[in-house]
Amino acid sequence: MRFNAVDLKFPLFFNFFIMLVVFILSKWLIFLVLAFMFLISTQLKYQFVINDHHLSFIVSLFGLDISQRKVNKENIKLIEFKRIGWHQKSVFVRLKKGFTWKVFRFQPDNFDEYLESFATTNSIKIKRHKNY
Repeated sequence: MRFNAVDLKFPLFFNFFIMLVVFILSKWLIFLVLAFMFLISTQLKYQFVINDHHLSFIVSLFGLDISQRKVNKENIKLIEFKRIGWHQKSVFVRLKKGFTWKVFRFQPDNFDEYLESFATTNSIKIKRHKNY
């Protein structure tokens, strides 16, 4: 199953506002750098893929995959379900080797149910916090 990340709108609006201010002040080199950063930030896409025996995290720019991380079920130590803030659910995938993956803001919202079924079918330990 493939899940797409939800884009945050506030950083894009902030970057656009800064570009307008710099354009008004007529600093063309800074404007070009900010415009390039704005273009790149609007074209970054994040995907999280759950397969039968592994998880993948893909970062793509202009439709081309620039980074792909894949972890097999044998390398997963624990899958932890907890809340970030008041309303946002997140999942931490703790690995035996490597950094912990923090998975949140993916659509559809039931990505955590798919991760839980992945963990139960592959006999991976699950930890749920009381607020989840």
